[in-house]
Amino acid sequence: MVEGVAHCAECHSPRNLAGAIISDKRFSGAPDPEGHGYVPNITQDDTGISYWSQREIGDYLGTGLTPVNMQAGDSMAPIIANLAHLSPDDRASMAEYIKTLAAIDAPNAGAPALNRTAVIRMLPTISDSTKSPTNVLSAPADALAQANTLYTVAIKPFFLDRTGASPTGAGDGRLLPAAKLAVVARDGDWLQVKVDGWQQDGSEAAFYAMEGQRILVAALSPAAVAKVTRQQAVEDAATKLKWFPGSLTVWITKESLNPDIAKIWDYSSNLYATSCGACHAPHPTDGYLANQWIGSLKAMKRFTALDDGQYRLLQTYLQFHSKDVGALAAGGKPWHARSCRRISAGTLRSPNGWLGCSLRHRQPMRWLAIAPEWAPRSSRPSLKSRDAPPACNKCGPPWS
Repeated sequence: MVEGVAHCAECHSPRNLAGAIISDKRFSGAPDPEGHGYVPNITQDDTGISYWSQREIGDYLGTGLTPVNMQAGDSMAPIIANLAHLSPDDRASMAEYIKTLAAIDAPNAGAPALNRTAVIRMLPTISDSTKSPTNVLSAPADALAQANTLYTVAIKPFFLDRTGASPTGAGDGRLLPAAKLAVVARDGDWLQVKVDGWQQDGSEAAFYAMEGQRILVAALSPAAVAKVTRQQAVEDAATKLKWFPGSLTVWITKESLNPDIAKIWDYSSNLYATSCGACHAPHPTDGYLANQWIGSLKAMKRFTALDDGQYRLLQTYLQFHSKDVGALAAGGKPWHARSCRRISAGTLRSPNGWLGCSLRHRQPMRWLAIAPEWAPRSSRPSLKSRDAPPACNKCGPPWS
């Protein structure tokens, strides 16, 4: 099955200029053919998965969960979805065969070089104060004086009134890293800024960057919640939850601010590569939805040396560059609307195709293009042609 119907070598092997698999490097890893990240080495080498047990490989083929709690994504996700329908014995047989693959020394892209000596070498501590976001990213006073839009680079307390503001005070809440601020007024070393956000009905203490997305902008005290200027509620079509757009004007110090969000993202990208890339090739940022990154990153936090500020900044970076939010920021359409176009009638393309619509609309529309009989008749699309992708009965015609 590994060499046949599963076609494992097709993606896990590098190719020559003619497009043929390099025979002596089969299964040693290669760039993702779809252009997203790197397909890892799965041979029994230290640069591959020699440390995975046969049972762990079999479990991964059924669940998509690695021994270090990473979830399979991108082009591997549809493979896992298909393999999950195999019997445990079949997956165990595949795992047994994979454990016999000859070891090939081929480090995954983005992974650090192996230490093959007897000397213990410690990885650099990412939370070194000299490399903290505040020390690296805080803009000088002259840059702040000319900017009308600023971004936080660390967790910062804020104050509702200038008279009660103190550099050492606890404040009336906290701004989270990468929060976008509009400068309203300046008073010496203090700035009055306005922050826009969204509040979910019943959870007003959390101020989010977008409706329906758990990208935290600020944590508000009861006094701050009362000062938020709310607009008319918006009901999320998928969850039926009510969200209120609003704004809050507060006072903050000039520390830990930068007018250039690109610099903040560059730092965050390097932080991601050095912290998460210490053990494995970093997962593509658009491999998860914004809300999925929360749980994924939390599961891996214990393996890093990130302090709370770095962790929060990294999470925000990943969320803003996720599959759904990143596409919107680039001027695209919402992910659930794009997902319908990702599979062609009669061909398995991605579990994020109809499954994306299923999750969005809470309807069991699994693999409609493959086996429409699995779905309720009311939600089956009309498959008029193998050349024309089906239209989701909720999202409408295929996105293009």
